[in-house]
Order: sequence, then C-alpha cells, then structure tokens
Amino acid sequence: MTAMTEEWVSLWYQCLGQNIDYSLYCNARTAGDNEKCQEFESRFDRVEEIYDDFGAMDGWPDAGMKSELWKDWFEPRRHLFMDTAREVVHVQQYVPRQGYLLLDVPLQASASETAALVNEFLAAYYDDHSVVRATRPKYMLNCVDGRPVVGLQRTRQACRSVARSYRYDLETLEELRHVDAVAAFARHEIDNMGWTLDPRARQQLMETGKLSDERLESFKVMLNKCRRDFKLLAANTIRGSFPNDQPFESEVLDIF
Repeated sequence: MTAMTEEWVSLWYQCLGQNIDYSLYCNARTAGDNEKCQEFESRFDRVEEIYDDFGAMDGWPDAGMKSELWKDWFEPRRHLFMDTAREVVHVQQYVPRQGYLLLDVPLQASASETAALVNEFLAAYYDDHSVVRATRPKYMLNCVDGRPVVGLQRTRQACRSVARSYRYDLETLEELRHVDAVAAFARHEIDNMGWTLDPRARQQLMETGKLSDERLESFKVMLNKCRRDFKLLAANTIRGSFPNDQPFESEVLDIF
C-alpha cells in the first residue's frame, strides 16, 4: 500500500486550487450566497465537506513545501491525510480516544534505542490487549491493488506543466506563439519534468531558446499529455478523489 505523504497532499492541493468549480463555490461561501452554494452542492455531493476541511485555496507558493504559507495550511490538516505520532504537551488536556495510546517514553541516547523501548512495550501490549486500530485518515490516495491510480512522477509532471504560464514572454510580457511557448517551457522546466535532451541540443535550447522541429514536436506531445492529465486530476478533486484520471465533469483553469 503506497503511503500518503506530504508531497502527495501538496499535489492534491495544487490540483484542487485550479478547479474552477471549487473556486466559485469558495467565493459563494465567502459571499454568503446560499442559492449559489446549493447549486454547487447539488452537482458535487462532497464539495461542502471538502470546503469545511480544506477551506479556500490560495495560489501555490513559489517556495513550494518549504513555504510558511504551505506549512500554515498543511499542519492543522495533516491528520486528515495521514496517521502520525505527535507529542502531547499538555497531558491534563489529553482526551483518551479509541485507537490511540498515550505513552511516557524515557528518551535514550539515540532514536533507535528509544524506538527499541517503545517496540518492546508495544509487543507486550498487543499480546495482552484486544487492539482496535485508529480510524483511518479521511482523505486517502485513490489506489488499485495498493498503488495510486496515477503514479507520483506522472502526477508531479502534470502539476508542473501548469505551475506557471509560459504563454507570455517573461521579459516583454508579449503573447507567444504556441511553439515558442512550448520551447520556453522546456527551457525552464526540462529538469523539473525529468525530461532528457542530448548535450548539444540542450546547450542550444539554453542559449537561444530554440529547438529543432523534431524535438519541439516531441516536447509538445509530452507537454500536452501532462496538461490533459492535470485537467483530469484537478476535475476529480472536487469529489474528493485523488489521484484520479477518469473523465469527470468539472471546469479546470488552463493557464498555459
């Protein structure tokens, strides 16, 4: 079973953040437009629940997961996505819950020595008790046979393909022809996408921003596939399913 990670959550966030229907629902909630909210809730049966958990989505920060903006959003919601151990600071405020165990652990010189003490205690505890596991996190990865329906690298590439727009020249802000926008994307994102290019062609791309027609066509095909993947992934987030590349009727922002 592939485990949920912070990176997976960040990709989920990026996809939901560009779901137009979800953004419009957030606006309606903020404005107190009950009629508009009910319209969206009738179309997407989980949108109210997702809003209550996720809130309005800001743009993905340039610093990514290192950003304080991301940490401020993610940390209070970590429990929605993954099981995690945490330090109990105020023991008097701790409320026992089914599926959880509060331990008093004497810290040793190393993490491995401390873990050995915990493992010894837990082995005996499991032998002597009927254990009820904790409730699973609310938002799980969409998996088949224990593996995400869309793999991590493919999902990364999909999100990266729309992380910023290359439709306009970065210096003059003039709108580019599609082929020039693809070349600009490759020039800035080739390493982030995990794509390869022979050294001579790479040097030409970095120095001139140009690619041969054959290489340009190859990159265009790959980029268009990533963008199609993103639209499907982002569309499905409004029904709480991720990663999911099945067709679903929901509008997604295309900034390319």
